[in-house]
Amino acid sequence: MLFQSLWALRLAHWLRFKRTPNVTAQQLLHWRAPWLFLVLALGSVWGSAVWVFWGLGDAYRQLALVLIVYSYGLASVQLLSTQPKVFLSFLVVLMCPAVVRIATEPTLAWRYQFSGVMILLLAVTWLLGRHFAAALNQAIEDRKSTRLNSSHTVISYAVFCLKK
Repeated sequence: MLFQSLWALRLAHWLRFKRTPNVTAQQLLHWRAPWLFLVLALGSVWGSAVWVFWGLGDAYRQLALVLIVYSYGLASVQLLSTQPKVFLSFLVVLMCPAVVRIATEPTLAWRYQFSGVMILLLAVTWLLGRHFAAALNQAIEDRKSTRLNSSHTVISYAVFCLKK
């Protein structure tokens, strides 16, 4: 029920933003805070799902649950990596409940190894996000530079033609 409520709130928030034409910078900043809260809340719900549902299935279902939660973290790279603090917070609320639940499960002989692998996956995802953000910033700068250089060439050529 909590999961559906958060998704409904996120959808309502998006629709409210979508219906507003000519959005100002002030409105964007005002819109961003609740959006970030909803993103982090959904991440924590997914993270808690591993805690709650861990013991309800066999080993294959448990692994599938962890993979689903981790894929949610991978999917967030493009959306959140340009905001490093938010991205790291999202990964922590998403993955840490699962890591703690698995590490404290007394029936699993391989609990520490699996928890270690999950921590490694969290770190790799964080690095992936950092590299994605850097590549995106570089692409934006290259685009700006190309646009400036091409306009300078046109202007220089026009000036050259006028002098002739």
